Amino acid sequence: MLSLLVPLTDIGPGDGATVIVPGSHKSDLPHPETANDIGQDFGSTENLEGAIEVHLKAGDALLFNDAVLHGSAARVNPGQRRMLATRYTENTVAHRFGYAPSPELAARLTPERLAIVQRYGQTLSC
Repeated sequence: MLSLLVPLTDIGPGDGATVIVPGSHKSDLPHPETANDIGQDFGSTENLEGAIEVHLKAGDALLFNDAVLHGSAARVNPGQRRMLATRYTENTVAHRFGYAPSPELAARLTPERLAIVQRYGQTLSC
């Protein structure tokens, strides 16, 4: 799965930047500091060994393999971190949150577009 993040505002130190551990997607071992976690939310990740904050200007793009250990730094500056997040995965893989197109959406799509948004083997009654 690929993730694409596009900030709508500048993201610098203290803004809750995206944090990644470069190369972690190549390991079949959990990060030692997250080994007791289920891999979801273990809080701010900027202090994990090997982690780097990725500072971006509004309109930049960060594309990464979703298997890389990633998260966000704690936001200590006032305001909000605003960004667009898009993910791509093969349609043979179920979304981790169980997302699926609604029957109403499926009814509006051409067969080609429906094939893009529905999971392989999934049938939707329209």
